[in-house]
Amino acid sequence: MRPSVTTGRSQTLESIPPRLPLHRHHLRISRRASAPNPQLAELRLSKRYRELRLPVAIVAGDGDRLVPYAQAERLHALLPHSSLHRLNGTGHMVHWVALDDVMAAIDTVAARAVG
Repeated sequence: MRPSVTTGRSQTLESIPPRLPLHRHHLRISRRASAPNPQLAELRLSKRYRELRLPVAIVAGDGDRLVPYAQAERLHALLPHSSLHRLNGTGHMVHWVALDDVMAAIDTVAARAVG
């Protein structure tokens, strides 16, 4: 039996505006917070991605202007048990505009994990 996931959201996709506004001031970060921190370098998990043994679904839109699709490809190359799901023409909020595709990717990975 294929596992399924429910979102538990009471809101429907029709109630969400088709284009979610995103402004520069939403992305601001203080200089202090963005400065390199040697202590945090020890916690960089990206160094350990290759050690992950669980299946991972990477779902990314090729129209994302915040995180380029190439970043999803790089992550996929680092994660040995990952699958990459490209959503053509979709931006950053893939889970809002392509929920069925995101859920299908999660279902596929969950089935691999238990099967």
